[in-house]
Amino acid sequence: MPSEREKAKPASITTGDMARTEVEWPFAPLPPKPRVTKDRGGYRCPQEMQVCVPSDWTDAQVIEFATSEHIEGATVWHIRKDTKLLAGVPERNPALAPKGFVHITLDKGPTERELTAFLRAALLFVALTIIAVFVVVCWLVQTTQ
Repeated sequence: MPSEREKAKPASITTGDMARTEVEWPFAPLPPKPRVTKDRGGYRCPQEMQVCVPSDWTDAQVIEFATSEHIEGATVWHIRKDTKLLAGVPERNPALAPKGFVHITLDKGPTERELTAFLRAALLFVALTIIAVFVVVCWLVQTTQ
């Protein structure tokens, strides 16, 4: 049974800037698929990411796709909704090509490791504050007697 590629009519393409040679391609191009278009802040640890996805995808599908495409699976992504950070661009910016796709910018949320480190630091701060208050109260009780 022939596949969709085999059924498709041959498409004519131009190869290279210098050659300008017409070549008969044996099948039509594949349909567009979602992809990451930008990630900023480093390859292993980007702070923001832009994806090009179908316009009918929900926010949950976009976040699931961004998480699956990223190297660190523990990274939590959030769709950028702040109008100042979007700089006048809509949250779902229509893509010029392929049709029916949108560009969405996502920001990195804290990883589980970062959250654990923050909670440990906060707990240590609270513990030291309680100890300091205890020491001061003891000192005040001793000096007033």
